[in-house]
Amino acid sequence: MWLALFTAILDWLTGLVQSQTRTAGEDGTPKPGLREALNKRLSTWKDRQGGV
Repeated sequence: MWLALFTAILDWLTGLVQSQTRTAGEDGTPKPGLREALNKRLSTWKDRQGGV
């Protein structure tokens, strides 16, 4: 009985890990214009800080 319970818990944990890590090692989908928007925000912040 304990072995069956332990096996069931391990199977459940294995499935959980696989479902949560299915994108491991893959690049995320790029968002168009994100880099430009962040660079603009950074340059605005630098201007307010006095060119840090």
